Parts: sequence; C-alpha cells; structure tokens
Amino acid sequence: MTESFKDIKLVASDMDGTLLNDQGELPKQLGSYMGDLQAQGVIFGIASGKPYYALEAVFKDRIKEMALVCSGGTFVSYQEETVYNSTIPKVGYRNLVRLIKEASKGIPALIANDKAYFDYQAKPYYDDFSDYVKIEFVEDLSQVEAEVNKVTAYFPDYDNKDYLQEYQEQISGPYTVMPSGAKWIDITMEGQSKGHGLDKLLEKLNYSPRELVVIGDSGNDTEMLSLTPHSFAMKNATDQVKSYANYTTSQSNNDQGVLEVYKKVLASKNESK
Repeated sequence: MTESFKDIKLVASDMDGTLLNDQGELPKQLGSYMGDLQAQGVIFGIASGKPYYALEAVFKDRIKEMALVCSGGTFVSYQEETVYNSTIPKVGYRNLVRLIKEASKGIPALIANDKAYFDYQAKPYYDDFSDYVKIEFVEDLSQVEAEVNKVTAYFPDYDNKDYLQEYQEQISGPYTVMPSGAKWIDITMEGQSKGHGLDKLLEKLNYSPRELVVIGDSGNDTEMLSLTPHSFAMKNATDQVKSYANYTTSQSNNDQGVLEVYKKVLASKNESK
C-alpha cells in the first residue's frame, strides 16, 4: 500500500474533525511531520472552511511554505501568494443575508479574506466561532463593504441539518449551498468547493490529481475526496462521507488519525529511495 504514495507531491487536510481534535487542538507532533514531508518534497496543505487569516493565526511563520484552500475553496494561496479568489457581488450577499433572516433560525455572517462580519445576534455565542480571530459585529450586514468569499448561516443549537434542504430550495441563482460541520451552512458562488479550490492549486503547481493526498471528515469534503484516488476519510466521518474516499483511517481525530496518512506518505517516499 505504501508504494502507491511514492509520487505524492501535495497533502491537503481538512481542519475541524480531521487535523484538529474535538477540543480544537493540533497534534503535538504535527510540526515534526510537516518538516519531514517538506524534506521529502511534499507540500503540506490545508483545505478548510476557515478563512485565510484564521489559518494564518494557527500556523504563523509556517504559512510561508504551505498551500491553503480557504473558505470552502473560494480562496487559494501558495507560499503566501494568491492563486484563486472567488467573491460574491454586493447585491448577492445582501440578498443572501435577507434570505437567511427570513428562512430560519440561522444567524448570518459574511466571511471576507481579511475579516468576518457577524450579525449582533451572534455575539452571545462568540466562543463558538472565536477561531475566526478577526471578527466585527455589525447591526446591518447589508451595509458592509468587503470582498466576501462566502455567506454563512450559524446555528447555535447544532441543527443545520433541519434547514439544509430549505436553504437549497429557497436560494436560487448562481450559488452553492453546503453544510459545514453541525452548526453552519455555507453559501458560495456556484461551483465553489474544496475540490474546486484544490483543482485550481493543482493547475498552478502543474500537478496531477494522482500526486495529491486529501483527508477529510464532513460533507464539505466530498468533492475533494472525489478528486484523487489517494483520498482518506477519518474514522469519525459519517458513512456517507466515507463512501467518497478510497481509504479510512483506523483512528479518529481525537486519536490523531490524520498522522497515519502522513506516516504512509513518508514510508512510501523512504521505500522508493
């Protein structure tokens, strides 16, 4: 099995439920694995619903060598240079905010590349999304002037599944509606996904999907899991998500299951020498 990973040039992992445990902590050995992968010529990447600046706050100086697929695939960077940027026009995000307020218990937010704008209703739940780091609470999101990558609806009671179909039916036009974890529904321009963002990155790097490994656990990871034969679902993923992957880790995110994948890539690289 390790032999099939000898040509890998890029490893991309989801964050929540994959690289992070349920307490939001990175594996303690991650820095060592990142260095070992880089020494073998493998780019360490992240494919996340989180915006660029939130990932920058986590990885700090290491960001200079990383590939990042951010905000559900709408913003892509490599070594701090922008590769791809999809934004929602102002008239579009204004309309989406209105629809969210009318449709359900969801609390709207605008996610830009440099800041997150949340409706004041969300302020009591700040601890749930403090990892967005740069947050501004506003009374009227329709007055925000920003390059918005995605509009998201936040559900404090973990009930986005109760509203996903409603959102998909009511939000027409050139948009993609996607669940993100249990508390969020993300809305981007049509065709955007982590898989699409990774495809843009592969194009930039002149890599093929067979030179890519991806690791994920949730519904917004399915497109990237379908992109490459080297796809891993986490043990803690749902059966539906696992059906999109060719492999499943033996350990969950709480037991650092993601490190299994890095070990396989490194073992294959060492065997091929």
